[in-house]
Amino acid sequence: MKSKLEEKKANFALKADDNKKRAYKEGIEAVVESGIVESAMQVVAKECGIVFKLTDEVVEMYDEAFDMNGYNGDVSNELPLAASLIGENGEIIYAFLDADYRNRAEPSEITEFLKNNK
Repeated sequence: MKSKLEEKKANFALKADDNKKRAYKEGIEAVVESGIVESAMQVVAKECGIVFKLTDEVVEMYDEAFDMNGYNGDVSNELPLAASLIGENGEIIYAFLDADYRNRAEPSEITEFLKNNK
């Protein structure tokens, strides 16, 4: 049985800040098992212009709180936007932006967007 997002013909990419182990831990096994493309170096995100570089001050704060480079699996100090949908033409068609990095788009919001924007 296909997931709602698969039915909308959506493909997924988890960036360096979301590895399979944490994805499973956070309870999104169905997404992981449905064919996620991992991009450890954020190549696709960079090409689409949805990566930002953290300031030195923020990097220092993160390093004091946790091992960000170890957690993300790279040393670029760059992160992708939390949730973005990129159309077949390479344009960003949906982006979730929030000043608090802990907030994420609800899967139902993305499903609704895909349903209404065929």
